[in-house]
Amino acid sequence: MGSHRLGTYAGERIGVADEETEEIGPKVACPHCDHLIPLRHAIGPHGRKPLTCPSCLRSVELPGDLG
Repeated sequence: MGSHRLGTYAGERIGVADEETEEIGPKVACPHCDHLIPLRHAIGPHGRKPLTCPSCLRSVELPGDLG
């Protein structure tokens, strides 16, 4: 569930993107199906982790990875 602030008008919501809405920030395209995957799914506070495309479930290399 996303968090929101109430806006100036009744019922208006401002702020953090919800799961159903467009995610903001840098993305990488899956080389297999061209689905755009937000990099925040792979780069977190504890470093990089493997990235799997949520559309085709295949492994995706991160930009800058040598391999």
